[in-house]
Amino acid sequence: MPEEDTQPLLKVCTYPEPRSGEAKIKIRLPWDKILSVCYSLLLCWQVIGICLYFIRCVKCFRDKSSTFLCERNAAFLYSEELEVFWLATQTILIVVVIVLLPRIPGFLGVKAIFNRLICVPSFITLVLLLVIALCRYAMLLVTSPKTFLTMSILIGFALKYALTVLAAAMLNYTQLSTLKHRYPPYVFLLSKLTVFVISLVNFIHFATSLIAITFNVQIFPAAMSSANSSDFHVVNDLLGYFGVTIFRFKLMSFFWKKLFIDDKGIFEQR
Repeated sequence: MPEEDTQPLLKVCTYPEPRSGEAKIKIRLPWDKILSVCYSLLLCWQVIGICLYFIRCVKCFRDKSSTFLCERNAAFLYSEELEVFWLATQTILIVVVIVLLPRIPGFLGVKAIFNRLICVPSFITLVLLLVIALCRYAMLLVTSPKTFLTMSILIGFALKYALTVLAAAMLNYTQLSTLKHRYPPYVFLLSKLTVFVISLVNFIHFATSLIAITFNVQIFPAAMSSANSSDFHVVNDLLGYFGVTIFRFKLMSFFWKKLFIDDKGIFEQR
């Protein structure tokens, strides 16, 4: 057979070699469901964590001490470390909420939301109460023992409260019901569970504030408390017993109302 006739046959019988990676079977993982399961576990841990935190609070309050000044293994082993870990995961939960809220259909935008809220008295009151709470935690950072766990607890609470106020502002005009029209039903269910868990956490914080007042809990080291004047204790009582307690109640009330009222701004409600 002539050479010119064999060339087309060779072209027909020759197959290109597969490129590197093309021969591998591509497996698509259901990332949406995997992330939903992880998020659900995070919510479950928040409920477990707040129960463990409440147990530690009651034990420390009986000893007239705050949790960040209490014994490391009060109530159960490694309870202080668990409190720090729980605060860290709670902060992560709030950050996740803040990141996901702009993806909800109809979200107004952070700038537009704050332009509306700047003239709402109830929101301004919440911000002022946040400032009072942050001032109290700043005082505790200065006066408390400079240990890693103590500093972590105080910074964790301050950061969590600041982020929670930001999340509340972003959630005020956001309708969670719109999730049912674009995403699977479990997404809307998780959003409602998130609001409920945050409301539950703030309710426990509010309850612990009332218990601390009942037990007359000491939040400063004993040596420093005896050395300070009565004016210092009056300021501390105003910041702690009234400012922080009312602040926790306001947060609890907002998320509890948001669980049932979705089509109106919560801060505008009376």
